[in-house]
Amino acid sequence: MNQQITLLEAIAHPNEAQKRELEQLNHERSAIFWALLDQELNAGDYTEAENLLTEAGSKIAQRNLIGLKTKRGNYLAAQQLLNNYPSEDNDDLNFKAVQALNLRRLSESQSFVLAPADETLLYNVAGSKMLSAAYARGLLSLLKGEQFKPELPDIPEEALNAEGLPSTAREYRSFQIYPNPGRGEVTVKFPFIEVDTPRRLEVYNITGTRVLDLVPDSETLILDSATIGFGVFTAILCQDGQEAMRLKFVLLK
Repeated sequence: MNQQITLLEAIAHPNEAQKRELEQLNHERSAIFWALLDQELNAGDYTEAENLLTEAGSKIAQRNLIGLKTKRGNYLAAQQLLNNYPSEDNDDLNFKAVQALNLRRLSESQSFVLAPADETLLYNVAGSKMLSAAYARGLLSLLKGEQFKPELPDIPEEALNAEGLPSTAREYRSFQIYPNPGRGEVTVKFPFIEVDTPRRLEVYNITGTRVLDLVPDSETLILDSATIGFGVFTAILCQDGQEAMRLKFVLLK
């Protein structure tokens, strides 16, 4: 996959098909990376998780590495990483400021006092739309007992069902694949349909090859690596001959 990405990135003037292929490959590579990271964290292998994040090198990976170092109590290493973190935009600057404040809080422990200027900084960042807002809100929850409601999109009242959810959200919630990533196998849970609507499940691998095509006859289905292999897959649920829902999932060895 990395070789394919390198070849596509080397094309000076890619056509639309090549652009879509590169975007898809990058998405799949990212999904595999985060699945592997999740696997190492769940197994408690923090050293390997740190190695994965270090090799990735992206800004989001660096942020996670700083967080992991902090979680493990290695504040000096976290501060060194923070010092080397790029300052390319306001979100980067806010992230560094909030993380520096958090590291100072942890290092000083009982003697830490939130200064008025730092409190103002946290509230300003927490009220923004930047990625760093989540870090500021977390600190304010710890230090000031603040509670922040998750930001939800505005939905017309007529689009809500009895559960207070958009009908599409309800459908997607009932079409599930778990655990994701799965080790060797995953369970597919199909949405309940009150009427007898013909439906079909199609599964495609990372190359776009269809590896499974069947008509489900129960509410759940086990997909295992012996049937479809390992890697990143896309499951498409079709109803009345049309695509209704799709989910990505990962099967690990």
